[in-house]
Amino acid sequence: MRNLKTLIMTIFLASFFILSGCIEQEKDKPSENSSILYVKEGYFNSISNAINSSQEGNTIIVSNGTYYETIIIDKSIILKAEDPLMAVLTSKENELHENDYIIINSDNVTVEGFKIINNYKNEDIKGIKINSSNNIIRNNTFQNIRYGIYTESDTSNNKIHDNSLNTTFTGIYISFSNNNKIFNNRAMNSTYGIYFNHVYNSDIYSNNLSFNEYGLRLKGSTDNYVYKNNFSLNEEGAYTCCGARLNKIYKNNFWNNTINGDDVLENSWYYEESGNYWSDYTEKYPNANQTGIFWDEPYEIYGGRNFDVYPLINPIK
Repeated sequence: MRNLKTLIMTIFLASFFILSGCIEQEKDKPSENSSILYVKEGYFNSISNAINSSQEGNTIIVSNGTYYETIIIDKSIILKAEDPLMAVLTSKENELHENDYIIINSDNVTVEGFKIINNYKNEDIKGIKINSSNNIIRNNTFQNIRYGIYTESDTSNNKIHDNSLNTTFTGIYISFSNNNKIFNNRAMNSTYGIYFNHVYNSDIYSNNLSFNEYGLRLKGSTDNYVYKNNFSLNEEGAYTCCGARLNKIYKNNFWNNTINGDDVLENSWYYEESGNYWSDYTEKYPNANQTGIFWDEPYEIYGGRNFDVYPLINPIK
């Protein structure tokens, strides 16, 4: 009888723990139908494998570590570092990395929180290459790579923000595209911080562009708005060429660039009675007077064709 009671009690307790979930199951490894996939020990062993196993709309979280991969994204997913900038995409020291690091072929992709370092400095490759539209690229860092973020032709509505770009040629390159928003990025030590090549109806704002040969180049680009950026210590702050026209450049700070603005085309360096702050203004116009928040003498843009009619007395905060 005692053995029977013991058996009944054992069955009861086992049933209780199973039903209450107190028996520890395998750690939270997602099922095939889970919307979140992990790249870490015990889960997927590479970012590419996780993408291949993912479905539209999934989120892939990448754990801290170094990854020697070329990543091709052909689904609408979120690819995110678990800890910002602790997931590193790179090449082995002095080993040729033949492909771009991340290639986005699908619309509606987010890439967030990665550090991309190219150790083979002379290779003409991109950190993130975008062949699609409606993507978000944010909170990434790029080092020693020729192009940080690069878009191909016929893309639109991409948001690129809060990235840090220390590249060997161009931080952000946008080509034959429209309706993009480029904001809160920091691009430095490059030939071009931001390069717009035949880009239309896009916004460039709140970026810090420093120590570049050109902070911003607008080539053949039209109807773009450039505002609330800091251009500092570049050879040329903002430069337009090759048919760039009807762009509005206003409420920017131009600090100690060798040439602050360079433009002989049909662009406006003020908008709705708001101009730019020029660190060399009082040196160029020592007899100018203050009128409200503006100086009363227009600031001549290098090239001699355009003027900032409303030069600001104080920098934009």
